[in-house]
Amino acid sequence: GVAGIGDVDGDSVPDILVGAWEHDSVGQAFAFSGTDGYLIYTIDNPRPSLGGAFSRGMAGIADVNGDLIPDLAIGDLGQDVGGNENQGAVFVFSGVSGLLLYSIENPFPEDGALFGRAITGLDDVDGDSIPDLAIAAPGQDKTYVLSGANGSLLSTLDGGGNVIAVSDVN
Repeated sequence: GVAGIGDVDGDSVPDILVGAWEHDSVGQAFAFSGTDGYLIYTIDNPRPSLGGAFSRGMAGIADVNGDLIPDLAIGDLGQDVGGNENQGAVFVFSGVSGLLLYSIENPFPEDGALFGRAITGLDDVDGDSIPDLAIAAPGQDKTYVLSGANGSLLSTLDGGGNVIAVSDVN
């Protein structure tokens, strides 16, 4: 997959995140400069598992850690968690360094949930001045709206194939 991630290298040009979800059977993601294509950094799967799908779902999200640089959310829909096969997990990384900020587990753990298949950044939904995110779990036919501050559940929506953010429509 490919995602626009905003300007993470400080040159005022939006950058690009490229996922290689089958790379070495555990997946990686690569941040490239939107100016000239140089590699800014590589993000390794923080919980590598053979057969996972790290970087299959990913998104540039607004700044969640207060450094004024956009951050990144990368899913591993094939992540086995707590004995649940293919439950999935999402990892939020600093846009500046590519270092892990926190991980998000499916709020309703289940085999085959595929949590993290699709991710999108949202505006601030819960009023804490930190942008939030939506994460699809197509195996549950659900989309979860989660806090950008810490990944806690804000709401659950029916439907979980793909997610996109839209601006205020009314």
